[in-house]
Amino acid sequence: MLKEKGLDEGGEVQRYIDSEAIRLMSPYTPKQEGELIRSTSLTTIGSGIVKQGGSEAPYAIKWYYNDANFNGQPMRGKQWFKRMKQNGGAKSILQGVRRIVGK
Repeated sequence: MLKEKGLDEGGEVQRYIDSEAIRLMSPYTPKQEGELIRSTSLTTIGSGIVKQGGSEAPYAIKWYYNDANFNGQPMRGKQWFKRMKQNGGAKSILQGVRRIVGK
């Protein structure tokens, strides 16, 4: 039944959640040259774990938790994933999940 609804590991629902989280947090993510935003390519879509940073953006953790001056503030800034969810992202993702599973 989980697989039928796309709720299995790596299934349609998890792939949707991962890709939407990345898409929706992009406008909140600090940006100088875009490496941090592009570093989401580390994410395996469908894994349930959104990854950023790595060798492309080793400063990701520091920027996530600390205040700094970012181009595009106040939208771009620290805790971009959390703020995306609080500003309607979680609701939007849930609505999309409901569409996929047919509720």
